[in-house]
Amino acid sequence: MDKTNVMNTFLEQYAQRDRNVEFGEWLSGALRNELPRMSEEECKSLANKIIEGVANYDKTVSEINTAFDEGISKEEWLADKLSEDCSDMTPDKTAEKLNELDTAVDNMTVPIINGLIDEKDCQIVCSDENPIAAEEQNPKDIAYNIAKKIAFAGLGATANALKHKTESQEGISMKEAVSEALKDDIAKNPEEVKAAVAGAIKVMAEKGAEKSLPEDVSTETISNIGGAAVDCVKAVCDKVNGDCFENEMYDRIGRAAIGCVCNVGADVMEAALFRQPLGIVLTDVLGGLINYVRTDKFADELYVPVRNAAIATWEGIKSSNTFKVIKTGIERIKERIFG
Repeated sequence: MDKTNVMNTFLEQYAQRDRNVEFGEWLSGALRNELPRMSEEECKSLANKIIEGVANYDKTVSEINTAFDEGISKEEWLADKLSEDCSDMTPDKTAEKLNELDTAVDNMTVPIINGLIDEKDCQIVCSDENPIAAEEQNPKDIAYNIAKKIAFAGLGATANALKHKTESQEGISMKEAVSEALKDDIAKNPEEVKAAVAGAIKVMAEKGAEKSLPEDVSTETISNIGGAAVDCVKAVCDKVNGDCFENEMYDRIGRAAIGCVCNVGADVMEAALFRQPLGIVLTDVLGGLINYVRTDKFADELYVPVRNAAIATWEGIKSSNTFKVIKTGIERIKERIFG
């Protein structure tokens, strides 16, 4: 089962749906058609959980946006969030938990870096030339660096998705009306497109089309991936259409990635490592969406600058020690961790 075909089929069904049918009802029916092993009630429940999951993702991104308006960067916001999750822990336990999340994020970024630069260069991701003992690490520094890596992952995944589409230049066989309907919904009803994409991801996982995800992938995971993918594509489309500046596009992509990983990886603070291969799946899903919104401007205006921004972000991370502060001005995080 080809994952591209699954994504295309689901998105085209969404674009051509009966607009008089309530979206939740449509999503439930679409899931039932693609996953006949599930009962009607199970599909209704799944559809409701996906819609709720997307709403939770949107709420998180809204909090990040509000913080941004108040002069708090997306990296500072996540560092604060992680410090809250660790507020009841000792400094040593906090460092241990944050290191677990940092390792998981490193694993997520490896395939993204492979897509951007030569494989030999990406070995830096997995090695630390200046290892620092756990007891010597400052938790606030670890948290901030995690946020930088996640923002990079969003940029890198977007660049790799653009690369695949601009290099092939292969068109997608579809009615122009499908493309226009999706573009219109991304602009006007993004929460519905996010849920539709999440539904497509679930179908891909169930049918074994997306090998990176288990069949029982959580609704929270697919909802957040769907949400981040649509927000990234919306930022790209807004830049092409002249509705936002280049730096704003980069920042919006980073906020989407942080919102996604913040929600999906929340249980890392309490239990096992976050192991979902988000980088691979996000790139795949972004590529599927870009197929429908791509114009000639994508090749000329987007891939190179997005790739360069991603590499510059990574170089900034790489130039520091794994646990070295990249940006000053976050002393308040120390206060929230240690009182």
